[in-house]
Amino acid sequence: MFKYNMTIQLSVENWVSLPQDTRDKLREVFNVRRSTMASVVGGRLMCDGSTYEDLGVITVEAMQSFLGSKDKNFQDLIAKCIAKVNGEEVKEEVKEMVKEVVEVVGSVEEKPKRGRKKA
Repeated sequence: MFKYNMTIQLSVENWVSLPQDTRDKLREVFNVRRSTMASVVGGRLMCDGSTYEDLGVITVEAMQSFLGSKDKNFQDLIAKCIAKVNGEEVKEEVKEMVKEVVEVVGSVEEKPKRGRKKA
């Protein structure tokens, strides 16, 4: 048997789709590193220097701490963080954008076997 431990985080592609000033504010709040060089292909920003691993610091727990919230929904939390750093209320268009920004990555952990003990 396997147990799936789902990790939800932003992808690089969706991170760079956020406005530059929003990324800068989130980078400061969550201490997001830039561990590589920026990449532009065909006039389109593909990476601003933050890798998938760098974005891993934006966790549910980190967002809960920043917001003082007990909410566990990644999409709601990131929408509230974006709104907070921009000095806005959470708007429906932000919630919709966040749905597109989230990427789910599964990691597999072995789960102990269950069942009845044989007599």
